[in-house]
Amino acid sequence: PLLAALESGNATSDDGRQAENMAYFAEADLACQVTAADALASIGVPAVAALTEALKSPTANVRSGAAKALGQIGAAAEAALPVLKGLARTDPAETVRKAAEEAVKRVKPRRWFEF
Repeated sequence: PLLAALESGNATSDDGRQAENMAYFAEADLACQVTAADALASIGVPAVAALTEALKSPTANVRSGAAKALGQIGAAAEAALPVLKGLARTDPAETVRKAAEEAVKRVKPRRWFEF
């Protein structure tokens, strides 16, 4: 969206359109964050520490993306469980709480025991 806006001439330094420009930048930033989280998830175990640190970001999209990536890594991300559980319970952003809850389920799925 940002590149298209720049190429089309819709992104401008005109004061009246700064909010529109910021929306383009925010959308591009979110796309970059999602791509980065997916890339880290594909790295697997070596990325767990960095993703766990990203769970502490002041930006909800970063926390949500990190939680999703840890969920994609699965059981190998067990070291992140305490932080994920905390976010699932108390994060102010609903999107982060949901992403963390889903990640907890994927990192430590319930197992049925045979008796």
